[in-house]
Amino acid sequence: MSLFMLEYNLKMDIQIREAKIEDYDDINALYKEVDEFHFEMKPNRLKGPGHFGREKQHFEGVIKNKNSTILVATQGTAIVGFAELVIENEPESNFLHPENHVEIEFFVVKESYRGSGVGRLLMRGVEDWAKAKKIKALTLNAHSANEMALGFYQKNGYKITSINLRKDL
Repeated sequence: MSLFMLEYNLKMDIQIREAKIEDYDDINALYKEVDEFHFEMKPNRLKGPGHFGREKQHFEGVIKNKNSTILVATQGTAIVGFAELVIENEPESNFLHPENHVEIEFFVVKESYRGSGVGRLLMRGVEDWAKAKKIKALTLNAHSANEMALGFYQKNGYKITSINLRKDL
């Protein structure tokens, strides 16, 4: 784990730092919150409530890998948001230049903190982490029905670059 930590002085004194093993329970509670939200949008695709959250092994793997991390937004000792990040290395092909980018696997702000500026600060932390790794692009996926997330990402400079389509048979 690097010594990455940012302190943002909003009225709430939010800090952004890399997750530690002892953060697992608090972050897993937020994974469960976002899994419940996604389950409501895709009940036929996702397993139900007994399967929400992440195994500790997954969490440890992300934070121990030099090409991934979980950044947390904290207020005091409370974790109020997190971003799971993975550096993706796309090799050169006959029609593509090689590209390294950070994939934002999960970006979650505790529901009671949404709209307070925590997400904006966490996103700034994501961008600073990527820049420190010499990465020049961030990518993410958002569900088309998640209008709040889409609006947030676009407000923070993200552009829609592709659309995934699905047909259930």
